[in-house]
Amino acid sequence: MKKENKSLYPFIGKEIKNIRRFSNITQEELSNISGVNKDTIRKIENGYTDANVVTLMLLLESLKIDINDFSKIFSNSKGSTISNIKTIYNSIEESLLVYDYKKIQKLLNKVSEIDYSFLPDSTFKEVKSKYLLYNSFVETSLNENYSGSLDLAFQAIDVYINNFSLGKIDNYKYNDLQKRILMNIAGINNQIDIEKSNDIYSSLISINKADRINKYLVYNYINTKFVLGNYEEALKLNEQLIKSLKNHDIRFYTLVLFQKGLILQKLGRNELAYESFEFSLQLSLFSSNYKLNSKIKSIIQDLN
Repeated sequence: MKKENKSLYPFIGKEIKNIRRFSNITQEELSNISGVNKDTIRKIENGYTDANVVTLMLLLESLKIDINDFSKIFSNSKGSTISNIKTIYNSIEESLLVYDYKKIQKLLNKVSEIDYSFLPDSTFKEVKSKYLLYNSFVETSLNENYSGSLDLAFQAIDVYINNFSLGKIDNYKYNDLQKRILMNIAGINNQIDIEKSNDIYSSLISINKADRINKYLVYNYINTKFVLGNYEEALKLNEQLIKSLKNHDIRFYTLVLFQKGLILQKLGRNELAYESFEFSLQLSLFSSNYKLNSKIKSIIQDLN
C-alpha cells in the first residue's frame, strides 16, 4: 500500500476542518462549493498534504472567511481560537451531565476573554448563541434567576432570528441549536408559566413531526404534562419514548424509567411504580448518577 506523505503545515488543515465543522458543512458540501476535490480536502484536513495558495483561497472563500482573519486564528500561543472554544464547550457539555454549574460559570468566563468576532458569520453565531444559552443554564440552576435566564435565552435565539416572538414560533424552521434554545425557554417557563411551557413543547413537537423527534424534547414535554396533572397522557408519551430508546444510552434511559415511576405513583399504581424505580435504581449505578440514585432510594423506602 502506498504511504501518503505528511504535510509541513498540518495546523492549517486542522483549522480548515475546525472551521468547516463549526459551520456545519460536510467535506462533500465544501467540495461542491469550492470545486476542490473531496479527497484533496480530506488529505489537507488530516495533515497528509499541504494546500497550495489557490486551493487555500478557494476553501477559505467557500467557508466565508478572509485570509487575514484566518491568520489571526494562529495568533493564540495556546492554540487556535476555534480549537480553544471547542475544547471549552466540550467541557461545558460534560459538566452539564453532572450538573456542575460552578465549573460551567468558570469556563464561560474563559470564553468571555476570547475575541472571536473575526470568525465566519455562521461560526460566530453558533459560538455566541451557545455562550448565551450556557449562561442561561447557569442563571436558572445556580442563581434561580428565571427572568434573567429567560432574557439570555431570548438573546440566544435572537442571534439567529431578529426580534423572535413565541407568537410566531410556528413560522420558522429551526436547526438543532435553535431547538435546544427553545426547549430551554420552555423549561424556564415551567417555573413561571406552565401553560406557556406546554404550548412551546407542543409546537416544537408539531414542527419536528417530519424529522426525527429529539428525545429530550419529548422527555421535557412529558414532565410538563406531569406538572399539569395530565398523568394518563404523560404515561402514554413516556411508554412511547421508552420503546424508541436504544439501551446503550444508560443515563437517559435511567431518567425516563424514573419518570415513568413518578407518573405511575401519581396514578396510584404503586407496584408498577416500584418496579420502575427498582430498575432505574440499578441503572443509576452504571451511569454514575449518584444524586438520582439517592433520590430513588428515598422514594423506594417511602413505598415500602
